[in-house]
Amino acid sequence: METKGIVSSSSIDGEARLLISADAILIETDSRALSLSYADIIELKLLDYAVAVATNSDSFTLSHLGYDTEPFYEKAFAAYNAKVLESLFVSGTPLLETKGNYAYSEQGVSRSGAAVIQLYERCLVILPANLDARRIPLCFTTNIEAADYRIIYTLDNGDSYSISKIGYDFEP
Repeated sequence: METKGIVSSSSIDGEARLLISADAILIETDSRALSLSYADIIELKLLDYAVAVATNSDSFTLSHLGYDTEPFYEKAFAAYNAKVLESLFVSGTPLLETKGNYAYSEQGVSRSGAAVIQLYERCLVILPANLDARRIPLCFTTNIEAADYRIIYTLDNGDSYSISKIGYDFEP
């Protein structure tokens, strides 16, 4: 997807041409071009009328996209997730894909938020718009509990993953 807008950051400012590729978000102004590799992106956010992209080195606000704001975010998020799936060695078509909330606790560290959730034959994948993505191999799952519109996966090492607010996809 290609669109025009205004970029604001400490390294590049002004009117820009924005392009979503398979590997990066490309930003081109009259005087400079910049590539934001998905590997360097910490978080994507859809703000009121802008898309925020955080990297290790800078934060970028992409605004004045008009009617392209939400489609640009959705396409960037989908491309980001494609790279995340590739890095997690997940391939094939999911048996079920939905959106909802996640929460997990791994070795005393807890995370939560909203994400795309995909169920594959051998794993459950949580794909938020940040670095919290997880691939949960089903072969290490010792317990699956469904209660209060939440599904809790417990692994043999004690880590637990909770999925909620998935609407009509709860039963399947």
